[in-house]
Amino acid sequence: MHRLMKLSAFAVLLWGCAEQQPAVNRVEAYALPKTLFTGEWFYQQTVVDTPGTKTVTFEGETAFMGTHRIRWDVQEKYLYARAAYEKVEGGKNQSQDTGEYMGEIVGAWAISSQFDIKRGYNPTTGEENNVLEENASDCKWYDCKYMRVDWSRNLAIDFYFLDWDESIKKEAIPFYVQDNDPKFKPIFDQSAGYIDITTAMAVAPGEVYFPGWVASPTAGCSARRTRAATRRSSRCGTRSGVGTRTGTTSRG
Repeated sequence: MHRLMKLSAFAVLLWGCAEQQPAVNRVEAYALPKTLFTGEWFYQQTVVDTPGTKTVTFEGETAFMGTHRIRWDVQEKYLYARAAYEKVEGGKNQSQDTGEYMGEIVGAWAISSQFDIKRGYNPTTGEENNVLEENASDCKWYDCKYMRVDWSRNLAIDFYFLDWDESIKKEAIPFYVQDNDPKFKPIFDQSAGYIDITTAMAVAPGEVYFPGWVASPTAGCSARRTRAATRRSSRCGTRSGVGTRTGTTSRG
């Protein structure tokens, strides 16, 4: 019995001296800090991939009105890119939170989750463990410091993009870029304030009316998929673009 007590005390001593295990990171890819989406940015769309036999657009085409200057608007379900300048002087469209001007929406993407990155813990004792994870339970969406955005589809059609023929029908379609795709893999560079993503757009022919004749389709005979890169350049920065794979943004 005396020997058993000694062995038990020894086991407790060994347990108390156990080393803390290294952190296990279970955070998925593309968890973006909301601090990235502050300030003013340049926003440009550039066609980066389209069938060479079609005349509806060409690689390198950009929006008719050129580069937008934008601010990001983070909501519960969507991330908006909104014009940061007035087109009509005196237009009062300020954010209720910041007082900054928030104009028309030129880009919109669904937010799949908003969360903090912290160690897991025992909900009964509050003791932390060594697992870093995405915690969406302990913060309201507007207080969470990180978010994950579904960049596969731009839900807002910019009417200044591919607008040479107003009858052309444009529709955003999902385009999922794999991490091993060197040409279209998204870029998120917080230090440079630069984002480059690629989305896809279906472009269908419209019609033109000739007096005395029937309406005739334009821009080919069927819908065509075009990819545009939506580039948001550094906060009012230098690089930008959006393609028919569309996208790049930088802060100015």
